Amino acid sequence: MEWKLKMTRNFLNLWIVTLFTFLSPTLVYAQDDQIVVDGGLGILNTEGSGLSQVKFAKFGLQEDLWGALKQRFNAGVWLDSRGDGHSSSTFSGYQLGFEVSNEVLQASIFSGPNLISSPDVALGGMFQMNESIFLGIKDSDCNSIGIVYNHFSSAGIEQPNLGKDFLGLEIKFPF
Repeated sequence: MEWKLKMTRNFLNLWIVTLFTFLSPTLVYAQDDQIVVDGGLGILNTEGSGLSQVKFAKFGLQEDLWGALKQRFNAGVWLDSRGDGHSSSTFSGYQLGFEVSNEVLQASIFSGPNLISSPDVALGGMFQMNESIFLGIKDSDCNSIGIVYNHFSSAGIEQPNLGKDFLGLEIKFPF
């Protein structure tokens, strides 16, 4: 019974987070938007996780604000098979950041608040911060691909605050 209640609560959290993520950007996006897709694996961090134990996927919509200043709305999931108090979770949030590029190279850094559906022994609450750093290459149509590092933690607001780190591949393309 407890397992069914937890699954129902996680399912409801996912719907709330998903509705927030996909309804709010439709009100603000202009024509220079990009779709951002990340996928990757958990990397070694303060939790000591192995590469194969935590998988990560993130989908986002990115908008130009002013010059190099951008905003993103994200939703995603990590799948954690370690047990011992670690759990898989969905997440959704907003990030503000800077992106610079020339004809070939592109770099960006983003940070912002996120809600997660399942706090665990590494992330002590539903409110978390997500920072991401990207370095990649782009083509003449503004499609880009590169390496991305994502970090989730509560910035010391909630305990425990061990954080979760992910290294992956990020693909961006305009729509």
